[in-house]
Amino acid sequence: MLKERAREVSLMVAALDLFLLVISFLAAYGIRAHVLPGYVDSLGYVPIGPYVWLLLVSLPLFYLLFRAFRLYDSMRTMSLPHVTLAVGKPFAVAGVVLGSLIFLVQDKTFSRFIFLSFLGIHFTLVMLEKIAIRLIQKQVRRRGYNSRNILIVGVGPEAARMVRLLDGHDHLGMRVIGHLSLDGEPRSAEIRAAVLGRAEDLPRILDHQIIDEVLFAIPGRDLLALEGLIWKCEEVGVRVHLKADFISTLLSRTYTGEIEGIPILTLASTPHTAGAILLKRVMDMIVSGVGLLVLGPLMAVIAVLVKVTSPGPVLYRQVRAGLNGRRFVLLKFRSMYQDAEEQRAAL
Repeated sequence: MLKERAREVSLMVAALDLFLLVISFLAAYGIRAHVLPGYVDSLGYVPIGPYVWLLLVSLPLFYLLFRAFRLYDSMRTMSLPHVTLAVGKPFAVAGVVLGSLIFLVQDKTFSRFIFLSFLGIHFTLVMLEKIAIRLIQKQVRRRGYNSRNILIVGVGPEAARMVRLLDGHDHLGMRVIGHLSLDGEPRSAEIRAAVLGRAEDLPRILDHQIIDEVLFAIPGRDLLALEGLIWKCEEVGVRVHLKADFISTLLSRTYTGEIEGIPILTLASTPHTAGAILLKRVMDMIVSGVGLLVLGPLMAVIAVLVKVTSPGPVLYRQVRAGLNGRRFVLLKFRSMYQDAEEQRAAL
């Protein structure tokens, strides 16, 4: 919820992160070029040209990694060690990716110091940024600025759960001003705000009190009966939030989307974000590519040994089942007789 406001802050933080990345690169290069002795070109300077690609690759890479590892989500409830760990994960992945690229495309004149100091300076600046943001948010919320009044429809366990969530995330700036109850709904002991009436009283309350947003924290089976109240909120321009976890699941996460304008609720136990999936694919290709280069000579020797010690092909092909039963061809070095499949029945 409140993703519109969070998205604005997220974009500003993302822009700041990219700015800090550029500053980190220039600082690393400056230290190497003007402080430490080393390789220089014919004019007496450490050339920056061989390192520009590192900056150009790092800009989109760090943005995708920070998105994938949810660094632009709120960290208000996280302790400093947990924030450090959260920030360290994308830097570890970036170090592997960029280090692999340096190994593949650069010669021995490439300064490892620039690469390592670039990562170290950037990590330090990002950590200082996260700490500063946490302190600023804490002061702003403590003074009561930028708060919005929210009315919760429901007084049962689901409403109590949302109250706990809002109380634990005061950076959202949501102030619960009251609840509305349903017929026969038992009141949870955790409900502390006043019960302003019944759900049917919502139009009257919207007309007489300052309500910015309404949250329906009720079982999914009761939502259809309150459809008219949702229309009323839309009519007066009050934002409505509906809990999307109507169905209890063991492992799946809930995502919202649309197909040709029709809202769709999706349950999936596999990664959903395109950034995470893309990152996984890029990592697979880089790691496997480096592995093939490093192990290539050994694999050539194994291929020769397989060929000279027994008749038949070097590689064994077999059809296996992958994701959701999709078939693929597996290749491996042959470690059995050529007709081993036919001999299996006689064993």
